[in-house]
Amino acid sequence: MKARSILAAGLLAMLSTSAFAQLTTGLAYYHIDEGDLTLGALVGTVGYRIPVNDSFSVIPEIRGGVGIKDDTFAGVDIEIEGLFGGALRLEFLLNESFYLHLSPSYVRYKIKASAPVAGGTFSLSETSDEFGVGGGIGFRFTANFSLEASYEYVDGLDLIQLGARFSF
Repeated sequence: MKARSILAAGLLAMLSTSAFAQLTTGLAYYHIDEGDLTLGALVGTVGYRIPVNDSFSVIPEIRGGVGIKDDTFAGVDIEIEGLFGGALRLEFLLNESFYLHLSPSYVRYKIKASAPVAGGTFSLSETSDEFGVGGGIGFRFTANFSLEASYEYVDGLDLIQLGARFSF
């Protein structure tokens, strides 16, 4: 326990030094395809860019989002109630404008299914914890603004992401 506290304090001290880290935020639309179902979510991220060298950075980040596109399968309405997770982005600069990123991730999401039954509605919610891996490409318009297209595979789900990232 003591070793974890010392490690956490050291990481926080390193992350709080502007010479070593840069705050990043993002907002993306997640298109989630699971065969017969297509769902959508709006997801925000917050992280710290830790430059390793001029062309490689590590960005630990947290994610949170809500469903904004529902679907129906066999008369049952399916929706994402929310999601939360984290990722460890590995970002590689290709040149001044383009970069690639890879990221192992963890996500906890809650899905709700509702169906009409005997004059009422029956609903069931399920929470799932999953690990995934993804990657994508980004284009920097300025040092503080970029657009990205990404793909992530999370336990049988295909997530296609389009979003914007901001650095401070």
